[in-house]
Amino acid sequence: MTRVPRQTWTPTPIQPRTDARAACALLLAAGILACGVEPTEPQPIPPDAKLEVRAGNFEQSTGSLRLLAAGDSVSLVSAPQGGHVLHASARVTGLRTARAELRARLRDPDTHAIHAEEARTALFELVGDEQWEPRAGSVTDVAHIPVCPDYDARDVVGESWLLEVIVTELPHRTGAGSAEVLVAPSCVGADALALCECECLANYVLGKCGP
Repeated sequence: MTRVPRQTWTPTPIQPRTDARAACALLLAAGILACGVEPTEPQPIPPDAKLEVRAGNFEQSTGSLRLLAAGDSVSLVSAPQGGHVLHASARVTGLRTARAELRARLRDPDTHAIHAEEARTALFELVGDEQWEPRAGSVTDVAHIPVCPDYDARDVVGESWLLEVIVTELPHRTGAGSAEVLVAPSCVGADALALCECECLANYVLGKCGP
């Protein structure tokens, strides 16, 4: 009887798996090159720059910026959420981006303690030779400093305060500048004069000015 040779089975080597993300990247690159589209180069970060800033008060009645000098009166405006705010912004020279962070503070001129501050991203528009201001008529592009009710020991109205405005370019934050000016907050022109004057007196407590 003839013995049939025993067959041996050799397993097929398992091929290493290709990383899916790498494969997708290769396919994407191939698709871009096939279409004749060159990959975009990352934009360089601009160098640091010192911005020239002049503090201003945004006047809601005219929808425009009023540049401030030392001792100028600034009107307080009733806020939708209650209380009274100071609308502050700036004219900026040398700004390289239309979008910037706008930060405004009201400080005690003697101690430099911050009474109130507000910061937001604002859009600026070119109004002159390298001069930028917040968009005309846009109250959303100016800082709303919540100065009243006044919980501190110093009256807001009838006293001088130091207004500080800081502008920082976005998105890289490489250009920045600031300005300070003494101002006199006023309730003249407020929707409710008596309520404004009451809320802006020192040492406010809840219910002090009525329901």
